[in-house]
Amino acid sequence: MKKCCFFVFVTLLVARTVTGSDTVAPALERDQKAVYSFEGRFHRYLEVISDRWLKGMRERNPAIVLNYRDRDQVPPRSFDFFAGEFAGKYLTGAVEIYRLTKDQELKQYLEGFVDEFLNYQASNGYFGLYPSDQGYKVSESWDIWGEYHVMLGLLFWYEETRDARALNAARRQADRFCSIYLGKPGELSALRYYYTNFAIAHSLQILYRHSTEQKYMDMARQILDVELQQSGDYMDLLLEGKEFYEIGLIHRESDWIHAARWEAQHILMALAEMYWSTGQEKYKNAFQKGWYSIVKTDRHNTGGVSTNEALIGKPYRPGGIEACATVGWTALTCEMLKLTGSSIAADELEITLLNTMYGYQPLQGGVINFGVPMDGMVTPFMAPAFWQHGDRTGGEELGCCTVNVSRGFGLVSEWAAMRDKEGITLNWYGASEITTMVDGVHVQFKQQTEYPRKGQILLSVNPQEAKQFALKLRVPYWSQRTTVKINGTAQEGVRAGTYLSMDRTWTSGDQVEINLDMSLHYWSGMEEMSGKTSVYRGPVLMCFLGVRNAAMPGFDATDMEPQLVEREGTADPLVRIKVKSSNGTTFLRDLDSATENNQPYITWLEISNAPVTEFSEQNPLRSGRVKASQKKP
Repeated sequence: MKKCCFFVFVTLLVARTVTGSDTVAPALERDQKAVYSFEGRFHRYLEVISDRWLKGMRERNPAIVLNYRDRDQVPPRSFDFFAGEFAGKYLTGAVEIYRLTKDQELKQYLEGFVDEFLNYQASNGYFGLYPSDQGYKVSESWDIWGEYHVMLGLLFWYEETRDARALNAARRQADRFCSIYLGKPGELSALRYYYTNFAIAHSLQILYRHSTEQKYMDMARQILDVELQQSGDYMDLLLEGKEFYEIGLIHRESDWIHAARWEAQHILMALAEMYWSTGQEKYKNAFQKGWYSIVKTDRHNTGGVSTNEALIGKPYRPGGIEACATVGWTALTCEMLKLTGSSIAADELEITLLNTMYGYQPLQGGVINFGVPMDGMVTPFMAPAFWQHGDRTGGEELGCCTVNVSRGFGLVSEWAAMRDKEGITLNWYGASEITTMVDGVHVQFKQQTEYPRKGQILLSVNPQEAKQFALKLRVPYWSQRTTVKINGTAQEGVRAGTYLSMDRTWTSGDQVEINLDMSLHYWSGMEEMSGKTSVYRGPVLMCFLGVRNAAMPGFDATDMEPQLVEREGTADPLVRIKVKSSNGTTFLRDLDSATENNQPYITWLEISNAPVTEFSEQNPLRSGRVKASQKKP
């Protein structure tokens, strides 16, 4: 009887049509009209990623496309079970980097890449690496996960270029997938690796937006409302109060433990998309509960997510913090920002970018880092890749993380400048020029600043002609004392963890002065890091650059007397401070600079008298400041 009811429910579910009246607009959306010009460190990262990694990918690693061409060869080629994700991840990140740079050489290169890649889709629509008549059914494969990333990359390319061939290829993928699984509940959830297989509900909904083909939405709903209940029921269990890591089961050290593979973050992204399509609050509520659960139980002090590739509910536990997991977290947090319009999500994006994400990508190019631990040394990707057993001939640089890190930077295009019905929201702080359109009028936002080294930002607002609109500025939750002035006049309503909305008629040359609180704030550790403390200066995590087995100095939070050390050249650390310690004087530096030369570093320090702050949704970093009355004279 239960089985019968299950199938009746599925039939009714799939039959329901999502109409335009059901849709809900995101609270914030990417400013698609924005044109960016960055300066400083972020600009250098974009150059390195574009010139030394994205361009020339096909020539250096021909297997990234030829593996698709050779799927039906006999004998079949050996490859890693997740290798089907490489091309899609590469293309997705490359498109997002292009959105930031508008590098025409990069665009031309990607045009050639896509031209060749599209030739290798199987005649039946399959876009994986296995024989075209076996795809999805191969034991131990992540085939559907690979198809998800290919579909996502093609859709991003279509959104940027309107290349109809890319949209058609994505539709052919989806048509085949739907022909196999739509209306056949249980067959998809019966496959192994539900945490990767169900991610395709995310890309199917993006495809539905561009095609209005109802079956794509029906398939996504079947996955989220039916299949998900049979395996890894993230939606219902999150609504019941479970933490995200408690829902999954993974095999570790000859035992099964409660943990979630990081890939399941993409299932949460599908929930956000479904809320926008249907307006049903359960999807929104489950998504938000999942996001807050991850930031509370699995986002480390570095801004990175995961411990040895899984979400285990242990933010203090040492272990590898995988690049792919953190890129997934960044994409998920972009969706949180769009869904809620909460500036705290934007603060989290900045913390992750400036610390962990910068650490994954060497500033001078070279091998991308697989992991940026809280304490220790970064792990270049090829070092732990012994578990990748496939034939890597023609793809020696390819790996899950190497093809994905560029997206961690490219995702800045999703959150740097955003829009709502009232105007422009500015999340990006740093030396830059951002130009956009407001009701047909060009508006330039020019920032002069050394941020994040210093907290002073001079923002010039330059509309082509006088224009009324709301400009919302992000006031970080970690900035306890923030001041904002317009043309010298102090603004009221400046509160940490919110946006300051300034709705006025702007004229060219208007000056906005922003002063952020760059005093030290502390996260007191617990569990594995009990008795230790992390210290931040603004959004930047500071660390001690030491020698293995060397004694670490002690610090007193009430008597550190930090002094910012001036830079003498670009090779110097971005942020370096001199503080008092048990050794007399000690220098701390930003995590990004510490990772550059693959030296040992420590972010959990021996700091006495640091404030203890509990996690809250208003202060996910758990950081607090020493009160003035507590500081030593």
